[in-house]
Amino acid sequence: MKRTPLVRKTPMARTGRIKAKPRPVSDRVNPKDHLAVRHRDGLCFGALALNQQLLRAILRPEDRWLDADAVIEPHECATQFGRAHQPGAIDYLTVDHFHHHAGGTYGDRAKSDREHMVAMCGWLNNRPPPAVIRQAERDYMAWLIARGGA
Repeated sequence: MKRTPLVRKTPMARTGRIKAKPRPVSDRVNPKDHLAVRHRDGLCFGALALNQQLLRAILRPEDRWLDADAVIEPHECATQFGRAHQPGAIDYLTVDHFHHHAGGTYGDRAKSDREHMVAMCGWLNNRPPPAVIRQAERDYMAWLIARGGA
């Protein structure tokens, strides 16, 4: 009796290693947009959204886009490697992408244009931001668009 190897003939068959797809050139962040977003915001969005005193000092009452009850705790900015820096240190800030609707599209990054990005420190950007920050990003962008400053 001749023996043949067992071959899996189902769609669940392993075909090899799962490889990450390289990001297409059209989806990469333009360096000019990256710099423009960092200068537009001027400081880490996490520090702004989570620090109630800083929020009150910067925004006038009629320009409040964030509910004061949503503020959690002060945030200390750091690079992605943990080196502390000031919230307004533009050279250390990165950009965070967000969708304009809650939930977004699972697994897909938002567009790489100025209306879908805010400045954020590397420490907060490389960890999943809290839902309060995501909603604050949406509110902030809606406020900016209404003022014509996005």
